[in-house]
Amino acid sequence: MSRRHKVKSERYVKLRFWLLNSPAWQSLPPAARALYIEMVKRYNGYNNGVSKDTAHMALRFLEDRGFVVCTKRGAFSHKTCMDASEWRLTEYDSDYPVQHATKEFMRRTEFKTRPEFRKRSKILGPSSPKN
Repeated sequence: MSRRHKVKSERYVKLRFWLLNSPAWQSLPPAARALYIEMVKRYNGYNNGVSKDTAHMALRFLEDRGFVVCTKRGAFSHKTCMDASEWRLTEYDSDYPVQHATKEFMRRTEFKTRPEFRKRSKILGPSSPKN
């Protein structure tokens, strides 16, 4: 079927009130909220456009709050592989690995602060694995 004959449906990102009212969402800084919205948008095929350092910090916030879970840690070797990390949005059912939405952010009540993230980065370095 040619491109001009395809039926176009309206695209949107749904931010449910229960998500927006959760303590985890309320505790996120603006950059982490923006990254989450971009990730949901990308889930349907689009890239985000934030800097590497901003994305790294925002992603750590989202992981701490339970909005995303790393399903595969990336690795880089000049000789063997260049694999990106893969993330699951906990708000949605997962097709790989197959599982229902866990909505982990709805059960979280204690959160790390920005200084705690920075302190950990200085001690472990940027490429250290998460505990």
